[in-house]
Amino acid sequence: MRMMSEAHVSTRRIDELVAQLKNLHAGELALPDVVALGEPAIPALEALLRGPPDAVYRPRYWAADALAAIPGSASTAALVRALRDSVARRLDPVSLEAEDVIVNRIADHLAERPDSSVAEALLEAFGTRLYSHCASALGRLREPRALPRLIECLFDDVARPAAVAALCEFGERAVAPVVRVLLVPRLIDGREPLYALDARAAAARLLGAISDRAVASTDRAAASADRAVASETIDRALALALRDAQRAVRIEAALALARSPGPWLDEVARVLIGALDEPHWARAQTVMDALALLGTRCEQALTSLLLREAQDEPGRLRQLRAVELLPRIAPRSASTRLARFSRAPDRRLRLAAVAGLDQIAGVDRDVLARFLDDEAAVVRRRAVAALCRRGALEVDSAVMLLGDRDTVVRKLAADCLRASGRRAQPQIQKAVRSFGAPLHGVGARWRLWWHACLLCAVGRKGQG
Repeated sequence: MRMMSEAHVSTRRIDELVAQLKNLHAGELALPDVVALGEPAIPALEALLRGPPDAVYRPRYWAADALAAIPGSASTAALVRALRDSVARRLDPVSLEAEDVIVNRIADHLAERPDSSVAEALLEAFGTRLYSHCASALGRLREPRALPRLIECLFDDVARPAAVAALCEFGERAVAPVVRVLLVPRLIDGREPLYALDARAAAARLLGAISDRAVASTDRAAASADRAVASETIDRALALALRDAQRAVRIEAALALARSPGPWLDEVARVLIGALDEPHWARAQTVMDALALLGTRCEQALTSLLLREAQDEPGRLRQLRAVELLPRIAPRSASTRLARFSRAPDRRLRLAAVAGLDQIAGVDRDVLARFLDDEAAVVRRRAVAALCRRGALEVDSAVMLLGDRDTVVRKLAADCLRASGRRAQPQIQKAVRSFGAPLHGVGARWRLWWHACLLCAVGRKGQG
């Protein structure tokens, strides 16, 4: 953006434009005009930014944006002074929350301006309080003096996400201290507190992210001996963590190693299969995706899990997810193994089995047909839909399904019969003449007869 000539900018004009930022409805619209003033606007913008704290922080927020849009060392110095001023304030909780927004916004802008004074100011702010955006800014600047503080932030529930993102920016330089966090539990009275356990789980996840980032790097010059050593250190640490006393650490280590070829993959499969009982769906999906990466390496263990009878709810969850996963890993053998679940007592297992069979392109029609008489309508629906998509629902079966209790099943069967045209008419007419035989029960026979009559009428209309 072209800056106005300093000679043509009056103090009054500057004050008028900067004052427009205080308008909560239209203040942001004034930003281009304020930025166009250039360096002459810096004192007024700094005065607004360093003004009295207020729960309504937007005017000061826009002032920080305007300063950041003006290039040069003068605007950088103004942002640094404003950061130090905000951090030094002692405020009530409401004002402090608003001030945190300002501090974090300034930190975001300073991260784009590598400078010794910037790094010093961010370190001071981060040392005073665990500002998440200061952590991110120091990571983007790769300021080595921030590493110890960032490592400590892994043990803080609020600061942890920002610390993880910042440490990832350091790459191999962060590996050694993160490995120490992972492998050396912090015990209090012989027990590991939850925050320390979460820190170690985050460390395992972070090491995996650093490793992935190194592999994905296109910077050949960066593929140095240091990076190779760091990668080996990560793999060794994560392999050790596979046998950690804490389940959360084992799982995170296994998830990180699932993408890395090595002698630990069998152990990774064992840990992840044990984690299939994760209660949260999204977390369980992450575990299943990692197992799918392992492919046939975990096929035998999954099969053993399917053959065992589940004794409790976690066991049933593991078995259910193994049923969902097997077609992704071993589609050729999955159809035989999943067919046995057509009579499983748990409806969830039967539904997962028919859904898994539906994913297998060459599954035999008779295997899917086993689920057509399931007591659960949702299972019958999935089986009928799978057969219809393959054009494999036999006319006799479709006619019998016209008497099903479920509306969706009947509609799917009727659509299939209509698509069959004249070929289906003899069986439909037979059902009309026999008043729904060979189905049993007045309700079932009446439904079959009624829908068969409708299809006969449609068939005659089509012929006419």
